[in-house]
Amino acid sequence: MVLVTAVKQGYEDWLRHMADNKVNNQIVEIVYKGVIKEVRNSTIAPGSLVRVKRGREVPADLVLLCSAGETGRCYITTANLDGETNLKTLRVPPTLVGYTADIIPQGIRIEVPQPVADLYTFYGRLEIPGLDSLALSTDNIMLRGSRVKNTEWAIGCAVYTGEETKLALNSKYTGNKFSSSESAVNAFLVTLIYLLLFEMVASLVAKILIDIREQKRMDVVGLPTVYPVGVMGVLQDLFSFLLLYYYIIPMSLYVTIELYKFLGALFIGWDKDLRCEETGRPAVANTSDLNEELGQVEVLFSDKTGTLTKNLMSFKACSINGQTYEEKDGKLYSSACFEEPVDIFQTLNFFSQFSQYVTPSKYLMKT
Repeated sequence: MVLVTAVKQGYEDWLRHMADNKVNNQIVEIVYKGVIKEVRNSTIAPGSLVRVKRGREVPADLVLLCSAGETGRCYITTANLDGETNLKTLRVPPTLVGYTADIIPQGIRIEVPQPVADLYTFYGRLEIPGLDSLALSTDNIMLRGSRVKNTEWAIGCAVYTGEETKLALNSKYTGNKFSSSESAVNAFLVTLIYLLLFEMVASLVAKILIDIREQKRMDVVGLPTVYPVGVMGVLQDLFSFLLLYYYIIPMSLYVTIELYKFLGALFIGWDKDLRCEETGRPAVANTSDLNEELGQVEVLFSDKTGTLTKNLMSFKACSINGQTYEEKDGKLYSSACFEEPVDIFQTLNFFSQFSQYVTPSKYLMKT
């Protein structure tokens, strides 16, 4: 059982390791002595000047120093960070507006605080030789994971890299997670262990009583003692019953569960209905431990900030106290009768007035 679990976990760790290597070996552009050079993502260090082209992902937390155009603005999308698909505008510090990679002033000094996980918190100070220092805010930083949009290129100074970026700080390991089905199996296992102990003790007591009764007969005829006396005799019988009854513990059940979770993760990637229609990329299950949780989802809650699709959400159906209401031709109908439309707001008001007599309502939204 341990071997099967170790092999499965090791395979998934190897896949994550390969994904990390792919990110670390991506080619990015840096500005070195006024010249654009291509290096690996993993070589970026704090203080490096990085150039990010249109549509490329920002490899580290960068303080924006210059961008294409005369306005000193850079547009990015942070959908990978906060789920918002609308473009956000970043601004070059006023003193550096109009500068390019070959004429960036030398000796620039940037002071930033210790990294924090909050995406909307950043402050610092930019010092340019011969000029006054400038304050930096969230309008001057490009976070790792964001993408440059509607801007040909942007150059920024790396201030946080690797594990210090806000993306990494918000992706920290939070501990082991157990699904509800795994918790249920563990609860049944504890019950079976108590049952095994009860069978062992009951069988030991029954054997002692039988041996005592048989010993009296042996004493009458003068035969030697058949029951081993002392602690060693009790332990010998106790472990003998353990060997007889330990099959009640379903060890193969855990192996079977690990195998079906692993195969379930593969089927998620093979499912054609889960592929992206535009890119053709399949769904990826990063870990198979929580696959069974996906099949137990009953209620989905979402908002309309663009996290899911195209920043648009339309009402499809809802279930109120077991009664389903669906939208059809711009009107709301009950699933029990599609002849006359119903007023959903009157229905909600009715259930709110008599909520103490009905079960909690569930609302299902689908995009």
